Amino acid sequence: MGIDVIPFEERFVAPAAELLAADHAPAGKARLELCDVDVASRLVSAWHDTGPAIAVVDDGTLLGFVAATPADRHDDQHSSIRLHQHASAPRGKREIYRRLYRALAGQLIDLGGFEHAIALSASHHDVVTSLFELGFGIDQIKGLRATSSPIQTVQATQDAQDARDVQVRQANANDLKDLLSLTVELQKFHAGPPALRPALFNLRSRRARTVSTCPQQRSAWLP
Repeated sequence: MGIDVIPFEERFVAPAAELLAADHAPAGKARLELCDVDVASRLVSAWHDTGPAIAVVDDGTLLGFVAATPADRHDDQHSSIRLHQHASAPRGKREIYRRLYRALAGQLIDLGGFEHAIALSASHHDVVTSLFELGFGIDQIKGLRATSSPIQTVQATQDAQDARDVQVRQANANDLKDLLSLTVELQKFHAGPPALRPALFNLRSRRARTVSTCPQQRSAWLP
């Protein structure tokens, strides 16, 4: 049969979890949840059959997969590929990812998703290279730390005094003006280097989304 690019199926959930866990194997003493096959399996099962998903197989053996989460609003052109929605076997990563994205991109565009974002580990050099070759750029750089050991911090006396003057709370309607202002500033920042992510910004739509999201307990708006 050879290598085929096909829709992701139920029978791929278990091998996909193994690929995902292996892809995020711990370095040294660090440990991320994705390294656990059981955790990876639950995450794969959660997104399976909820959106477009592609698999690359070789004679029926899963070599790689990618899935996307389309926007939940018809006027949003953004589609996200989360950290637990893609992985591949070590050999031939660049080519596998190129095949996966080639197949997925068409489906996302058919759904109205013209802006694609993918979260990945900076240590996956072959994947980063492949995506850069396809025209992707850096949007955000974030750090991950294992939660198995306590985080120790040392603050100077003045830092401690400043910290006591800072309040962290759930946002409310009175914060709307400041939240929108910060959102615009963040958009301007992402439009410059190194992200270079200019985009049409619908302030009216963003305001409506913020108003609807602020009161929800599952949303973390923390001014």
